[in-house]
Amino acid sequence: MVELSEITTAYYMIAATGVLVAAVYYIMNLRNTEKSRKRDWIFQQLNINRREHYKIFLDVTMMTDWDTLEDFTRKYNKWSNPEAIANLLYLISHYNSLGILLKDGIIEVDELYNLYAPSSIVSIYENFLPYLMQFEHEYMSGFKYLYDLTKRRYPGKKWSRLTRSLEEQLENYRSRELIQ
Repeated sequence: MVELSEITTAYYMIAATGVLVAAVYYIMNLRNTEKSRKRDWIFQQLNINRREHYKIFLDVTMMTDWDTLEDFTRKYNKWSNPEAIANLLYLISHYNSLGILLKDGIIEVDELYNLYAPSSIVSIYENFLPYLMQFEHEYMSGFKYLYDLTKRRYPGKKWSRLTRSLEEQLENYRSRELIQ
């Protein structure tokens, strides 16, 4: 027959296991809450879905009137057009930050592509690649990571480039059969 001391020992072991499971659950819950708060704070700081962000994005997409890096540098520098270069630096730093956050696991890939059009990431990167290439190899690594991930996630997709005029944009839509 089972002795009372064995039953008591088994009871204590089960109780201790329950306390251990509760502690592990509590720690996991704290970590998830901290990660969620951190992610929410970061998205708030990145100005996502604010009018100013879209205004800057649209201003940058209009910076297509150059063919070479030298031409770009003449038209968009801190002396001749400080507002435009500030907008470009803001936007590429924004995408760089997103790439770093993605690489570090702070934000999820699906969450990112629910907030940002993949075509905007690709078109900004490819259009301003000559400008980006002049930075040190580590500085814009987050943006490069984000670009490479986007290209891998959507293989075979034909990406439209930034257009220089409304007519060019409409022609681009026609070629992709978006409008008649």
